[in-house]
Amino acid sequence: MRYLTIGLLFVAVAGCSHVPLPSAVRLGRLDPLTADPQYIQIAVRMPDGLSVPDSGAVMEIGTRRADIDAEEKLRLVFEKQVAASSHLADGLEPKAGTHVEIFRVSERDIPRLRALQETAKSWKADAPDDTKGSLSIQASGCRTSTLPRGPLHISTYLRTDPGSSFFVVARDMDLRSLVSNNGGEAFSVPLCDVPER
Repeated sequence: MRYLTIGLLFVAVAGCSHVPLPSAVRLGRLDPLTADPQYIQIAVRMPDGLSVPDSGAVMEIGTRRADIDAEEKLRLVFEKQVAASSHLADGLEPKAGTHVEIFRVSERDIPRLRALQETAKSWKADAPDDTKGSLSIQASGCRTSTLPRGPLHISTYLRTDPGSSFFVVARDMDLRSLVSNNGGEAFSVPLCDVPER
């Protein structure tokens, strides 16, 4: 099934008015090419009735070395980790009429990401000015029930260290406006697949 897809991290950074200043500072310091893959988590707070399907959260990460025109990229499918009710104390803001879904790098992708990190580390040591990294995160959305009228506010969070709290990447972005402003078709969110019994 084709789900509604949005860029969680790229759109969040581009939409500066939604990014709190402390988060902008943390994002500027973030280096996913050095973070331990097993602790990279993203979370999405969304209205009740919206959900991210299994395999619906994807991270694309890469490193490029300009002096030798070399590039490596990975497309990693995140796995849904837990319902977020037990994580509200970790920086996830409770809000009536919403829920939070949390995702992490899958176990099978951790070795692939670590291999890419080693390549980036080696290139950075040899050519620090010519080595750059890239990161984007996208999620597909579906609905479990009829959605309310009006704005559909979503907030995104990130954590790369188990000893720290989630921090806000973008707060209260209106999903309807995001789709409209990015040249999308008429706003429509398909029903989520219902698992067979």
